[in-house]
Amino acid sequence: MRSSLLSTTLASLLVALVFAAPAAAAPTDPDPAFDGDGILVETSIEDEQGIYGGAVNLIGVHAGKIVTVGSTGGGQEWLIVRRNADGSLDTTFDGPSGTGNGIVELDLSSSYDAAYDVAITPVGRVVVVGRVRNTTTNKTEIGVVRLLAADGDDDTSFSTDGKITFGIDDAAAGQDAWAEAVALDGSDIVVGATAADG
Repeated sequence: MRSSLLSTTLASLLVALVFAAPAAAAPTDPDPAFDGDGILVETSIEDEQGIYGGAVNLIGVHAGKIVTVGSTGGGQEWLIVRRNADGSLDTTFDGPSGTGNGIVELDLSSSYDAAYDVAITPVGRVVVVGRVRNTTTNKTEIGVVRLLAADGDDDTSFSTDGKITFGIDDAAAGQDAWAEAVALDGSDIVVGATAADG
């Protein structure tokens, strides 16, 4: 069912913010401070395949930052985008390459990778989960990436390079992580699924 839902995901990103509006606006009206009308349709990301998850940083110096994740590069790379509260790209979020300017693409295996969900830790670190193709077994595994809040660089306090991939069931045809949450103590909670082989 999840794959059928993903197959219908639009190639453009639609982000809408609602707010407790002043005066005559209804509480669920789009926030005009976000991209002028509260709605942003993303068409500037080259070869974007889809946006599957998002989170908003609610506390700290990065409060109001919006992070969305998906896939790009023909479905070969993880896509992580951070925007300011007004909808503009957060150009301080450069990623491990240092050249992201708000749009970070991670090539974790060069084959059939996608980021499906994102969570923000209490100190603003960006935790992304998804699938990564194991090029040796040709099966997908669960991937977790943690990036620093300040600039999106690898959080080397997490698995030395900020990235881990793992499988739970060696007999499964594929394994994906669909959802991510951060506990109050900062630990990660990952939810996913395995597919039967054959």
